[in-house]
Amino acid sequence: MGKIVLIGLIVVIIILSVIVVNVEKETAKVPEIISQDMAEINAKTIANYALNYGIDKLSRDQISFAGNTTQHTFSDFNAFEGAIDSIRISCNVSKDTFYVNSFVNSSIVSEDVKNVSESIICKKEKLLKAAIIAAGEVVIKGNATIEGDVNEYATVDFEEIFGCTKEEMRANATRIYLDPPNNVEPVDDTTWVDLSGGNSLKVTNEHWHGTGILIVNGDCDITGGCFDGVLYVIGSLYVRGNDYALGIIFVECDADIETEIAGTSYIAYDEMIVTQYLPNPPMENVYKIIYWDE
Repeated sequence: MGKIVLIGLIVVIIILSVIVVNVEKETAKVPEIISQDMAEINAKTIANYALNYGIDKLSRDQISFAGNTTQHTFSDFNAFEGAIDSIRISCNVSKDTFYVNSFVNSSIVSEDVKNVSESIICKKEKLLKAAIIAAGEVVIKGNATIEGDVNEYATVDFEEIFGCTKEEMRANATRIYLDPPNNVEPVDDTTWVDLSGGNSLKVTNEHWHGTGILIVNGDCDITGGCFDGVLYVIGSLYVRGNDYALGIIFVECDADIETEIAGTSYIAYDEMIVTQYLPNPPMENVYKIIYWDE
């Protein structure tokens, strides 16, 4: 009986010894497993950052393509215990679908992990529903109401907007005025106003009404009346008082020139008017992520 017990104890001891040895071996692997997992998680974090960086550059139109592919390679772009090796952005022929790929590496303790991630973005154009687009700041005061976006410090390009040069527009204008009196009429179809010697176009009469395309080659000061159409000012614009404008307003000026909208003025973007008078209405790009893989 004693021998049986002794043999049983020896067997139990052997089994326990084997278990302890195996546990010690597996325990020794735990730090390595944790480091590996942390490195992989960190690599995905860096990849996420890299993809968003590329998408941000794309959405801001800061990417130029040589053919259908552009690649940004970084020699020392460290991020989150790792680094971004490169970001590659490619597109289809029509340039409405973009592929953003990131190549990153992560280093946690002694574990080095590389990650290749991808996102796919679609681009669509839609009408830029801006009531005012100005090359400088737009200051809104008093009880003025603006319905539509206000784009400040924008690129205001006459030829891109109207599809012709200023000289061509003036030559084909229905009416051309030089230093006109206040509340000049009629203003319809295409009207071109030239101003000299510090003069400005002034509209003060609440019964004044203009339509069509009005190009003001100089400063414009509106305190009354109403206008339906496209107003393009090459200079400064002040809108104050009880007046309204439907359509769209462009202000081509230096970046330090303010466009002031004050009083009880009412200015609203009108898509029907804009598309009626502009062959190339302002558009904006809208980007949508349709695929994401880290």
